Amino acid sequence: MWEDFRNVPDWLFPCDIYGALIDAEDGTMIKEIAVIDDFALGEPEAGDQRVPVAAYNTDKKKFFVVWEADEMPSVDDSAIFARYVNGDGTLEPIIDIVDAPRQQHWPDVVYVEEEQKFFVTWNDLRNDGLPKGSDWYTSPAIDVYARWLDDTGTPIGEEILIAEREGTGESWKQVPRMAYNPVEKRFLIAWYNRHAAGGDTPFGGAPSDVKATLYGMPSFLSVQVVEQGTGNPVEGAWAMVMGPALPAIGQTNMGGWFNIEKGFQFNGFYLVMVFKSGYGMGLEFVNYSGEPQEVTVSMVTR
Repeated sequence: MWEDFRNVPDWLFPCDIYGALIDAEDGTMIKEIAVIDDFALGEPEAGDQRVPVAAYNTDKKKFFVVWEADEMPSVDDSAIFARYVNGDGTLEPIIDIVDAPRQQHWPDVVYVEEEQKFFVTWNDLRNDGLPKGSDWYTSPAIDVYARWLDDTGTPIGEEILIAEREGTGESWKQVPRMAYNPVEKRFLIAWYNRHAAGGDTPFGGAPSDVKATLYGMPSFLSVQVVEQGTGNPVEGAWAMVMGPALPAIGQTNMGGWFNIEKGFQFNGFYLVMVFKSGYGMGLEFVNYSGEPQEVTVSMVTR
């Protein structure tokens, strides 16, 4: 996918979004797709579309494309939209993800297969106090927000404030990007962090760095189950953890991992028992003292 300016003189004019299906074996282009194009698709309301990102829905076998759009009469400054692109390149209807006051831009999206949901982050200027139409680079506060979507792309639950303005002066938390840990079921969300404590000076010199945060339930215990002697991960093994808390049950993924989220576990010793047909039972003791634990359990083939 890419930003496309084929219908205008240069990049300062309203942008469209195109994509292409590529043959995985030889790298040749199968089909070019106008994901959103004011001219080709006859959608004059579409406006100026930028920064496309996509996630593949492994259950529906479709691409979910998310972008920001402005210069649209129906939105407040800029907003975040999405649509499904089918495997044959055909398009599904456009979905409104968020259109809060001021601008929402620079989205990112992840499909969480075990939840059959999407998780979307974006930059948000709703708290900067500037009037509608003010350029983003004059904003004193660029925050990071997020939201869950169901597998149709419909927003569910409340919006989530991930990172907000720090102190006074210009505080930008730009271009959020995510990685999802399916073992611990948490997101690592990182962004470019710029803070001009002395005042609002767009593009002026200011301290900047990269910051990140974890979003999701913290971990109590992560376990990898491996075959004794080879070290190969054991997939599909059932595990039970018992100790000074309610018993917990999990099943290992393709990497041999399973995770138990932190809840009401008390400090003390816990016993991890792992079962799978064709293997002897695996056992391991864990001494929990309030910090997340990670252990390896070996299983012997029968």
